[in-house]
Amino acid sequence: MPESTELRARKGLAICLRPVEGGQIRLIFDDVIADSDQWPQLWHSHMFFTHNDYDTESLRKMNLSEKQFSQIGEAVIARLLATNDLAFPE
Repeated sequence: MPESTELRARKGLAICLRPVEGGQIRLIFDDVIADSDQWPQLWHSHMFFTHNDYDTESLRKMNLSEKQFSQIGEAVIARLLATNDLAFPE
């Protein structure tokens, strides 16, 4: 049996940054599905989830507000819970 550090969920998020017009950078979240539950995994894009645009310099300097950082973290956790059918435990 694989060690616990090698086991993964098959559903997850891919998060990337892409420069966009107007001195902005876009933080993009996509749902992904893996080929297996063991590391290393090959991930495949499943569907677009959401994106947010930020001022490039502010993001580079990690100079977002506490609220903005909190919203990013909440979006990640909420989506992972929902994607893995863990959002509303009985």
